[in-house]
Amino acid sequence: QVRRSDTEFSSLYTNYNKKQVIDDLLADANAGVSPALQDFFKGLQQVAASPASLPARQSMVSSAQALVSRLQGADQRISDLYGQVNEQITDSVSLINTYGKQIAKLNEQITVAESAVNQVANDLRDQRDQLITELNKIVKVQTIPLGASGIEVLVGKGQLLVMGNQANQMAAVRSGADPSRIAVALDLGAGNQELPEGIITGGELGGLLDFRRGTLDTAVNSLGKVAANLALTFNAQHSTGMDLLGQSAGDSGFVGNFFTIPSPKVIPSNSSSPVVSA
Repeated sequence: QVRRSDTEFSSLYTNYNKKQVIDDLLADANAGVSPALQDFFKGLQQVAASPASLPARQSMVSSAQALVSRLQGADQRISDLYGQVNEQITDSVSLINTYGKQIAKLNEQITVAESAVNQVANDLRDQRDQLITELNKIVKVQTIPLGASGIEVLVGKGQLLVMGNQANQMAAVRSGADPSRIAVALDLGAGNQELPEGIITGGELGGLLDFRRGTLDTAVNSLGKVAANLALTFNAQHSTGMDLLGQSAGDSGFVGNFFTIPSPKVIPSNSSSPVVSA
């Protein structure tokens, strides 16, 4: 029960701390996206009230530039968060491997010690329990007795990490679907087998994967939709108007688009050959 509670707490605490960063970034009353949007629409209302006023027009352009800068800044911060999550996943996998090797070694030492003196090696067992407790904070752990002295250690949803005195190695690799993301894989010696994120649960590692999949991906997707929809909708309306020179859509000097949107970026898979463009 303690282990289940510990690994769940560790997962939720990691997830919560990361979500706070997103919340501060997007919902802050002073530095978030919403104030910049409000300032832009205030500038737009001033131009609507006085279309020929050059100061009002310049104020609107300035507020639009500030909005674009705020959106780009938020996007960069989210990109930085992806990088931090990648680094933390790599560190967590390294710790899992370290604990796995130490537990496997203690399994062997306990078996040798107890078979030699026919007594329980309490000190060694306590060390093993402590390592399992620490491992459980990184990823959910299940233990199964193996003989009189050894144990099997399963992580996540049943992935075998330790069996007696043998420890499997995990690896942090670039995802086959998106090379910009670090995924967890099983080191098979001759190569790595990427594991589905759903089987890595609990602890800091499970919390990081949940945060990236459930919050970070949603945040960057939603932010992109807000920016694209605002730009497309505003441009469509803006292009129906007339500039100060009396030019409108179809005239050679008329600029219909107020905002510009970058071209779509396609991230190639590193595990398949078809090339997709957008």
